[in-house]
Amino acid sequence: MFAGIRGVFDELGVDAAGVRFILPNAPLRTISWPTGEEDGVSAWYNYFTCKDGACEHDQIDLSHMEQQAERVCALLEREEAVLGDSRRLVLGGNSQGGTVAIYTLMRWGKERCSLLARDVAPSQHLARARARARANGRGEDEGEGEGEGE
Repeated sequence: MFAGIRGVFDELGVDAAGVRFILPNAPLRTISWPTGEEDGVSAWYNYFTCKDGACEHDQIDLSHMEQQAERVCALLEREEAVLGDSRRLVLGGNSQGGTVAIYTLMRWGKERCSLLARDVAPSQHLARARARARANGRGEDEGEGEGEGE
């Protein structure tokens, strides 16, 4: 999906030396499809609904989202320690991975880290991350956006 990204920077004349691109893979898990469960699917989180393009977000397993955000935060922390600067990190993801990337960066609380996200519709999940950040002292209001389905 993001293959050749360094070549794009070269073509644009942008020096990407020392920049770390983090494009994590989703774990294999059991997914609850409308037709039944399927084991061994590469997915960041399970869905509880199937809206299939309706103007409404699916309900997801938020515990999966939290687990993956913690895992990706640990990757970011490790890479920041190696590079010495979070501004040299780029976190990317596609679809569910993009949603997890945005959610993770909102939770991580670092001022500077770049994001590549594609095919993402994360509004309810971002509201939850924003509420968490506020509750942890990185914002003024608390409680907005808690829970599923916002």
